[in-house]
Amino acid sequence: PNAAAYALALIMLCAIETVPRRLRWVFVLACGAAVLLTFSRSGWIVWGLGVVWMGLQSGASSTMRKLVIGAACLALGLGFLVLVFFGGLGEFLMNTPIGDHLNSYTLARLGVGASSLSGNSADLHREEIWYSFSQISQKPLLGHGMGYVFEWGLPVGPHDMYLRFFVEGGVVGLLFYLLLMGLLWFASSGVDRALALKIIIARFFSH
Repeated sequence: PNAAAYALALIMLCAIETVPRRLRWVFVLACGAAVLLTFSRSGWIVWGLGVVWMGLQSGASSTMRKLVIGAACLALGLGFLVLVFFGGLGEFLMNTPIGDHLNSYTLARLGVGASSLSGNSADLHREEIWYSFSQISQKPLLGHGMGYVFEWGLPVGPHDMYLRFFVEGGVVGLLFYLLLMGLLWFASSGVDRALALKIIIARFFSH
């Protein structure tokens, strides 16, 4: 789900300039609907941030038009995230034909009946985070070595690339990874910088 959601969100940014202007909102909303159906919480965040970025980078000729487009994108991106994470969108979908296909797991991710940040996967992620810090405290400078998260006490890695490099490479490994993310950011501009931002954020939620 995460890989599919990230791909859709990145494709939206890469392809938006090739879509006729009159169809761009339709294209963005179609990408948003597809990302929603992956039920990837981090994918929702990445898509919402992409929409906000497009609004802030609007190429409208007049200042007023640019402000209107920026405000609309900001409202759409942040509004989508609020509706998803606080249950509003989930409760709406329950009363549509899609509702017949939603189970307790997907409803919980939509904030219906429980926090969208709850559930088995969220509980496991919290366990991974605390376990990661306990491992970091043992070897904080150079870490436990590359590949360590495939053989430690949990069945999966920390679901966070920053934590993984911290566990495996210690402070040195984390600094190298942060340097890589910094190079991605400072070596890019325009839509490339938006893609870099999405990658930087997605690494907090990815293996």
